[in-house]
Amino acid sequence: MSVVFLYRRVSMIPQDIFEEIGSTAKELIDKIREISRLQRSLWQQVPYLALQADGRTGYADQYMRAYRSGYWVITSSCRDGCYHVSVDLETGELVCPLAPERKSSDEDVLRIALSLHEIDVERILRKLKIASERPFHRSYKQEDKERRKRLQDSILEQGNITPDSFSRVSSSKNIRESGFKDPVLD
Repeated sequence: MSVVFLYRRVSMIPQDIFEEIGSTAKELIDKIREISRLQRSLWQQVPYLALQADGRTGYADQYMRAYRSGYWVITSSCRDGCYHVSVDLETGELVCPLAPERKSSDEDVLRIALSLHEIDVERILRKLKIASERPFHRSYKQEDKERRKRLQDSILEQGNITPDSFSRVSSSKNIRESGFKDPVLD
């Protein structure tokens, strides 16, 4: 009897409410993507500060990923041990970490709606700035600091990271724009 009663109550919900929720979810997803893209110039500052911060008190995958590959992982997107959303630091797009040429799925973007602080670049930059000004761990010898400085200089010499901008040395966009023709695919 209670099952039938439950069914009757649920069936009384107007169908347009479900459509409205779906429409609202799509609007939210679009706004989250837009927020990230609108902060593009700030996202481009992340690799430089991540490079400055990394190695002072240890090394962080998140920082290295930023200055080596140009992606910032959204940790709240972790599901089944894999991240599903990263920010492309060159464009501000929310992309799939396993296939960065593809945008993250709408479902995965919706999952980060309760963790929007993770795409608040001003907050991220403040934290990176603080981390980059920390003193080196006391166990670091002078030669460790010098080795770290040489590594930083080597990365900066590539010319794709400055305090205010970032561009990937090699990306599918750069390859396309160069006019490269793949003899197998073209």
